[in-house]
Amino acid sequence: NIQFYMGDKESKFQGLNLAQKIIEPTINYPELRDELYCQLCKQTTGNPKIESTYKGWDLLSLCIQTVPPSRNLEQFLSFFFKEHSRLEDSKIAHFAEFCLRKLPLLGDYHNPTLPSIKEIEILLEAPFSKSVFGNNLDNIMKNQKVDYPSEDLPLILTKTIQRIKELNGFITEGIFRVPGDKDKVLQLKQRIAGGDYDMSFVLDPHTPASLLKLWLRELEQPLFPKEVYPECLRCAQENDAMASMVTINQLPQINQKVVTYILE
Repeated sequence: NIQFYMGDKESKFQGLNLAQKIIEPTINYPELRDELYCQLCKQTTGNPKIESTYKGWDLLSLCIQTVPPSRNLEQFLSFFFKEHSRLEDSKIAHFAEFCLRKLPLLGDYHNPTLPSIKEIEILLEAPFSKSVFGNNLDNIMKNQKVDYPSEDLPLILTKTIQRIKELNGFITEGIFRVPGDKDKVLQLKQRIAGGDYDMSFVLDPHTPASLLKLWLRELEQPLFPKEVYPECLRCAQENDAMASMVTINQLPQINQKVVTYILE
């Protein structure tokens, strides 16, 4: 299937369906993940066909966002991505830099599920997209300033909360606990990933609430960095409001603004 996707062999299946078929066995059989990564590394090394190589990096970027390699393979992959990030081919270098950033974010805690065709389409666009999903707050704000120079908070944050309020979400039972309809959440995600923040068609407050949680969960760097996370847990367990404020004040400025806005 890898050679079919890369165009080295003819296939009756289309690209997105092939990508899903390649990922699918690794969901329930983690031992296959390292084999998949090794095959992709092999197929993208010394490949005389440049378009085939790009397709192989497509798959590597998809895998690095969906199925984690074992800890034993992480060091090799880190070296592999670093080496390729120095290549003269800017497209491959960009792919490699993207994979290198994503590599430590999956971790052993990640419990993968098979992405839908629509989700795969979004994930494959991620390396060259300025989407607010799977990005870090600094980049999100930098990209947003081009079209919204006066906004000092991520629009996805303010717009989803605004729509939740308009739909009386904060008096709706189970808000932020009951998930929204998956297809509608994905539809909204696709619109926002493309820069369209119009949510007038959304009629269920659980949809923007679920998308807000998804955005926070997919941040490339968590809202509370790992170095302050133990202290955050301690503050919550001990209900220590003063220490909580001290911890929030230690966060980067944009993180502070986001946390404060959510709390308010």
